[in-house]
Amino acid sequence: MCIFTNAQDLPLYKRNAIAFNLTRSLTNELNFTIEHFFSERRSVEINVGLVYVNNGVESLADDWTNSHYFSEHGFSARMYYKIFKRKDDDDSKWRDYVSPGIGFRYLYFNKQWFKNDVTTTKTERIYQSRFRDKVTLEILWGKVYEMNSTFAFEIYYGAGLSGTVVHRTDILKQPDIKSETVIPLNFVDDKFYLRPALSAGVKFRIAF
Repeated sequence: MCIFTNAQDLPLYKRNAIAFNLTRSLTNELNFTIEHFFSERRSVEINVGLVYVNNGVESLADDWTNSHYFSEHGFSARMYYKIFKRKDDDDSKWRDYVSPGIGFRYLYFNKQWFKNDVTTTKTERIYQSRFRDKVTLEILWGKVYEMNSTFAFEIYYGAGLSGTVVHRTDILKQPDIKSETVIPLNFVDDKFYLRPALSAGVKFRIAF
């Protein structure tokens, strides 16, 4: 009796993987990724994240002028097309890739007081709320270290361009931080701006 096998029925790579972004999760975003491989060298990656306030990191940024980056809540979604470089050494555990992608983040912070230095001697407080929609086009370069056929670490860095729509409302103002006087403002400011975007991080990946 003869038994025939078809090599195409037994791919040398696993079709799917999930990953956890360790860098984002330790700063201010719990981030989860699912990746599907169309071939050994082509895949699509989709990741979603929950943006949270990391009190420890937020306190380190207290001295950053006019920056409330680590005070924000929200969510994120990103999609990347990954192209892996052909291996020069079949025994190497490293795989290199390049990956263009697009990302979206919805961000806001709860209404709160912020200090505003008017002069070197005078500081006022603004009771403010803010919402941001951010779309980013970027390209990543990365390296995957495959510990075995299931577990891997991934290191990446990238650059791109980010467009942000901002809706800010100044609700109240305290002209002097030592004063008890509070002035109603209800000032609304809508802005759009473009900025360069840089990223880097480490992921832990599980293939299946």
